[in-house]
Amino acid sequence: MNLEIEFVPGEKYRNRRGTYEVLELLPAGRMKVRYLDDDVVAEFDQAQQSRIIANIQMEEKFQEQQAAVVAKPVKATARQAAQARSKPVAPVARPAEPRPSASPSVPSNPPSRPPAAPAPVRPTTTPARRSTTSAETLVDLPSSVPIRTRFEKLEVFRLLTFIGFGNLDGQIWFIGTNDTGSEDGNVNLSERIALPEYQNELADTEILKQRYRTESNYFYGNPAWRYANYLTTHLLEPAENHTETFRREYFTNRFGALDGPVLLTDILPLPSRNLNNQERWVYRNTAITDSPYYNDVLRDTQRIQDDQFLGRPTRLKRLSEIYNTLKLEGKSPRFIFCYGRAAQWKYFKEIFPSLTAFTEIELKVAPDKERVAKLAVSKDQDNGTLVILLPGLTPQEGATEFFLDHVVSIMKGMSRQADQ
Repeated sequence: MNLEIEFVPGEKYRNRRGTYEVLELLPAGRMKVRYLDDDVVAEFDQAQQSRIIANIQMEEKFQEQQAAVVAKPVKATARQAAQARSKPVAPVARPAEPRPSASPSVPSNPPSRPPAAPAPVRPTTTPARRSTTSAETLVDLPSSVPIRTRFEKLEVFRLLTFIGFGNLDGQIWFIGTNDTGSEDGNVNLSERIALPEYQNELADTEILKQRYRTESNYFYGNPAWRYANYLTTHLLEPAENHTETFRREYFTNRFGALDGPVLLTDILPLPSRNLNNQERWVYRNTAITDSPYYNDVLRDTQRIQDDQFLGRPTRLKRLSEIYNTLKLEGKSPRFIFCYGRAAQWKYFKEIFPSLTAFTEIELKVAPDKERVAKLAVSKDQDNGTLVILLPGLTPQEGATEFFLDHVVSIMKGMSRQADQ
C-alpha cells in the first residue's frame, strides 16, 4: 500500500475532526482509531486518512511561507498599516504548493500571521438598480461593496475555505459547476473578500435571497435554486404542500438555512460564469498583483478549471473527504444531486470513487413534446445515499417541473427499496 503517511499503532494523528490515536491496523488497508477529545472509536481507510493529513500539512506549510513573506518589512502608508492591523484574518484552505513531509507526528497548529495591506479600491460602488431579468435567468445583482480590480494572492486563496450555503448535515446536497455569481469577476472577489459571511465554511442563503426579493423582479433570483427548492419540497414534504405558495414560503424560511435540510455547493471554488467563453470570462479583467503565475491562471478560463487550488482538483478532494467523514459518522445525506452539462459529470463522479455503476435514464421534459433529458443514478451500498447526475437546473437544459416530478418519483421509489 503506497501511503504518504505510514500509520503506527499507539501514535497520534490529526484529521479535520480532531486528534486520534491508532489502536490497531486492520486487514484491507483499514485501521481502528480512538479520538482523544471524546473517546469515540472509529474505523478508517488508511489511504484516505493519509491524503487528509497530507492536505492539512500542505495548508500549514503554505501558511508558514506566507507568514514569513508577509512579515518582511514593506513600505506602507500609515493608513495602510492601520487598515492591515484592523483587518481580520480568515483561515486558508488548501492553497499549499510544496509537497508535505510524511511524518507520523501530529501537525502543529499553524502560526498566526499578520494580514497584508489591502489593495486599492475604486471609491464608487455600482449604483443600485432593480433588475428586469426574465423569470428563468440568473439575476446579476449590483455590487454591495466598492469594486476592486486588483487583489493579492493570499486574499483570493483565503476564499477557498468557503464551501457553500446551508448545512453539511442536510438530507439533500446540491452540487453544481459554480456557473453563478456576477458577470464581473471583480464584483465576485470584492464582495467575498469584504463580506464576513464568506469568511466561514458555510453561509445562509438569506444573504442573497433578501437581495433577490428587494433588488430584482425574480423571487428566486437563481433558476438553479428555484428547481433545487422544488426537488427539496417534493422529496421531503407531503403532497398537500406541493404548491407554489408553500414552495415560496419554504424557500424564504428553510432553503439554504444553516440549520436547514439542504447543502448548496459547487465543484469550482470561485463563481465562474461563462466557463466556455474566454471573451466573456468573468475574471479576464482581474489582476493578482503579487503573483504573475496566478494572475495568468485566474484570467484564463481553461487554466483556472484545472489549477490545483483555484480549480477543481482540491475542491473535488475536499467534497469527497467531507462525504466520507459524514458517512463514517452515520450522518450521510439521503440524496445528492449533481447538476450540470453531461460533459461535467465525470468530475462529479470523482467525489464518489466507490460508485462505479450509474444507471442512465431518459425522461421527457414535457408531456406534449418529444424532447428528453438524461439523468444517471447510483446508490452507495454502504449507507443507501442516492447520487443523481442531472442536467443543468434551468429550463434550457431540460429542468422542467414535469421532468423533476418524474425524478422525484424515481428517487422516492429507490429510497423506499433502500429502507426495506
